[in-house]
Amino acid sequence: MVPSHGQIVLRAVSPGTAQARRVLRSYMDDVASRYYGRQATDDEIDTGLREAPGDDLAPPHGLFLVAQRDGTDLGLRRAAVPT
Repeated sequence: MVPSHGQIVLRAVSPGTAQARRVLRSYMDDVASRYYGRQATDDEIDTGLREAPGDDLAPPHGLFLVAQRDGTDLGLRRAAVPT
């Protein structure tokens, strides 16, 4: 099914893809900046990504979902698969 213009689409992607790393870095930037109350530095973001790389979000343990509209990444959803 081809999404209509403006429709938000969720796609499962591998956490190791460039798209997933880019979206996860943006997410980590947002979270770290809120935590510090200022713009997070690249080193702080890198530290956060080392501590929570998202490797656990690949099947069979989880899913890494990216939301897109018109080909633009909007955000992510981490989903753990119950064991």
